[in-house]
Amino acid sequence: MFIAVCFLLLGVYCFHAKKAVRFWANDEEAIVVKNIRAYNKAMGKLWTWAGIFFGLLGLPFVLKQNSPLSIVSILGCLPWVIVVMLWGMRIEDKYRQ
Repeated sequence: MFIAVCFLLLGVYCFHAKKAVRFWANDEEAIVVKNIRAYNKAMGKLWTWAGIFFGLLGLPFVLKQNSPLSIVSILGCLPWVIVVMLWGMRIEDKYRQ
């Protein structure tokens, strides 16, 4: 749940950022975007929805530790990561100049 809250806070930060917020962590190359405001809004939506969905995936562990629903959490993380990566790549391709 802590990581989900961090994703939500990152989404809020993206909505209010003045400079383009990068998706990839260790990329030193500065991204040049056409519309910084629209790009940051799209990234804010990405991180907000990623945080909400990640929080929902972690809910079975919070409610009951040995729940049979924990298999949904475990198996749902890989597709979640793939969707977030593809969504982030799509946003960068759309707004890259």
